[in-house]
Amino acid sequence: MTPSLPKSSDRIVLLSIRWQTYRAIACDLETRPSKRLTYDNGLLEIRMPSELHES
Repeated sequence: MTPSLPKSSDRIVLLSIRWQTYRAIACDLETRPSKRLTYDNGLLEIRMPSELHES
């Protein structure tokens, strides 16, 4: 199991993620444009805008 930082309702942060894993997740989420990914030196943040923001 990959360690993660505490998550809020609008984001998930994963640590120690390899670039190849990030690319695979990004590819899987291409059909879901509301998901935002940020990757930096093994830290992956996945953000999901609130429904209010998306309206």
